[in-house]
Amino acid sequence: VEQYLKNWFQDLEIFQALICLSNDQSLLKDKDESLGLIRSKAAGGSSNAQCFLGLLHLRGISNLLPEDSSEAINWLKKAVEQNHPE
Repeated sequence: VEQYLKNWFQDLEIFQALICLSNDQSLLKDKDESLGLIRSKAAGGSSNAQCFLGLLHLRGISNLLPEDSSEAINWLKKAVEQNHPE
């Protein structure tokens, strides 16, 4: 149960970062911090963060993250290797 809750809160943190990135009203600093959090979680092995980072690279985020299909594939493969359902 403890590990489940830890994973749940980690995923909640990722979702909050994604909401910040999708909100045009957010300050750029918040968006930089949010993207940094997702990158950090992805590098740390979170399959959810890896999946989201791959999808963000597919789409790009204005001046914050350019579209990059090879980077997208890299992160999506890592998520799949961990049996991510998406």
